[in-house]
Amino acid sequence: PDASGLYVAFGAAVSRFDLDGTGETAVVTVDRDVLALFVREGVLYVFDPDRYVYSNFVSVRLSDRTTLAASSSIYGMSKPGSLSFAPTLGFVFGRDSGLSPSDLHRLTINPDSTFGGQKDSPYHGDYPDASRTFVSPDETFVLDDSGTIYRASDMSYAGSLGSAFADLDFVPGGGMLVLKGSSLLVAYDAAFNETGRFALASAASRLFISGSTAVVFGPSPDGGADSIVTARIDLSQLAPRSLLPAVNPQGLKYTPSQIIMGPDNVLYRFERMRGNVFRWSVADRSYLDPIPLSG
Repeated sequence: PDASGLYVAFGAAVSRFDLDGTGETAVVTVDRDVLALFVREGVLYVFDPDRYVYSNFVSVRLSDRTTLAASSSIYGMSKPGSLSFAPTLGFVFGRDSGLSPSDLHRLTINPDSTFGGQKDSPYHGDYPDASRTFVSPDETFVLDDSGTIYRASDMSYAGSLGSAFADLDFVPGGGMLVLKGSSLLVAYDAAFNETGRFALASAASRLFISGSTAVVFGPSPDGGADSIVTARIDLSQLAPRSLLPAVNPQGLKYTPSQIIMGPDNVLYRFERMRGNVFRWSVADRSYLDPIPLSG
């Protein structure tokens, strides 16, 4: 949607509706079933698949439904449902299908609504494959559902959420909410630090943020394919994970999972079994207070 209406694809045909769902107007019909569409400054951009790993884009001026530009043989951005749009940057991001190694790709949309060059990430399969991409509201980052975070400007690696997820939406004012698996909501702040969790009572597959409320959708366990269960969760219900008990390492027999020398001349010893980081002062040759981890 945009401020003027809703744009919906029915197979290869795209229609506009008023925001209340009435008043259908045909906009454009492309060659194959539409996989993605975006609106920017009065122009509709439509994506449909072509042969093998190629795809097509068409731009249409909405005021008179005139086709402004068409581009075929867009390479690599062919995975259904993978496209996301950064309208200010003028970038469309997507994942490929049928290529090895898998990669993140980017298409440039020029200010005159024509299509510019393409680029893929510098990594070419170094990070996990994915099916969907998500652009942050400030267009600084693009994430995919493998949990990998890239910088939108150059697709360089920016971090990871630690695991794959099913869906994501951004929270007004910063941060985001992620559906991991089918029953766990995890909240992150704008720096991708986890801030809270909430276990759903039933399985979900999609989530959306409306103000301070998360709305999740999933199939009914006792219904047919068209039966849907929804739940509304206030974001204040997402609570941080509690810390495990602090353990005194003095005289304790243990094997560290990892040891790191910090810049403060302290050895940090991660003890996975007890969920603590034991700290050893090299200067004092003694233990400092441990750091308990969350459970």
